[in-house]
Amino acid sequence: MRLFASPAFSGAALVMAVTLFAQVGLVFALSEYFGLVHHASTADIGIRLIAINGFTVVLGPPAGRLMNRVTPGLLLVTGLVIGGIGALVMNVFQADTGTGEAALVIAVLGICIGIALAMALITTICMNTLPHRLGGTACT
Repeated sequence: MRLFASPAFSGAALVMAVTLFAQVGLVFALSEYFGLVHHASTADIGIRLIAINGFTVVLGPPAGRLMNRVTPGLLLVTGLVIGGIGALVMNVFQADTGTGEAALVIAVLGICIGIALAMALITTICMNTLPHRLGGTACT
């Protein structure tokens, strides 16, 4: 609990919790969308979600390198705003929206880009606010 005495750590933990909550909600909503609307099998839904979330994994390292060029707080806010815009754009999905179109909206228009920016930055901010010996505690 002493870790939460640091405002930077507390803020990073709060933003991480909200971001992960949003990501879990996204995965749930997309699995329902692909299953109930597109009548995809469970394996097909899993493959689609792995492909979509793969963008986040690929974009994480470049997002981390951006921190050397741009203020981390500004980059974090930018990532969260981009992710929010991408989530709002998902409201245009219809029954006839294809998987490719959905993946384009999710990946290119923001959600994966936003989450990739946010996750890399939140982890770095969190780790930088603590003594080195507590690094493993911060990530749990």
